[in-house]
Amino acid sequence: MTPFFRVKTLQKKGRPQIGDFDYDDELFDALRMRRKRLADAEGVPPFVIFGDATLAEMAARMPTDEAAMMAISGVGKHKLRKFGNEFIDEIINYMCR
Repeated sequence: MTPFFRVKTLQKKGRPQIGDFDYDDELFDALRMRRKRLADAEGVPPFVIFGDATLAEMAARMPTDEAAMMAISGVGKHKLRKFGNEFIDEIINYMCR
């Protein structure tokens, strides 16, 4: 009989995990696709643009302006300036469907 080991994963405090938000799955997928297109254009892995937890928070809170976007964990001034409008547009387009 193989012994059963429990592995406890530690989460960093203050960093949202994807499971912490009740988010819109369809919007989350649309944001992931947008992130992938941007990452491919930049030649970087998608998580460099925004992590999944950040996208989940966007899909939960649905920020539609820069002030609301800055309240999302993982969005700083640099990323807001560089990518913010792309994601705000995606959210607004999703909400207007």
